[in-house]
Amino acid sequence: MATHAGELQTARMLWTATYKTSKDANIQANAVAHLRALQVDEDVNNLEALLALYRRKTGHFPAGFQELEAAGLLRGIPVDPLGLPYKLTPDGRVEVRDPDDLPFIEKGMPPGYVPPKQARFLPAD
Repeated sequence: MATHAGELQTARMLWTATYKTSKDANIQANAVAHLRALQVDEDVNNLEALLALYRRKTGHFPAGFQELEAAGLLRGIPVDPLGLPYKLTPDGRVEVRDPDDLPFIEKGMPPGYVPPKQARFLPAD
């Protein structure tokens, strides 16, 4: 509920506590998936704020993250929690490379993306 209400820090605290206190591998895997999704949501918010700042300063969105780096607004190419670089769209949105690998994300999905019908928790390996 905290995630849907925009309370990322509260949600992060709750999922971290769930991970640390559970001895069930499935519950821990689910908590990790939710923590990754929270990180993506926070990253996308922060990156899109930088894109908006860049646009206000220059009148256009950058063609790539390298332009944000050159402008001193970013250090390096940002990556998602799985280590894949985020994608930058021409209209100033940030997307993950493969949303199927990051269930529970609410930000960073390509327009029109529909998640596959699957159980909304990840079993342990």
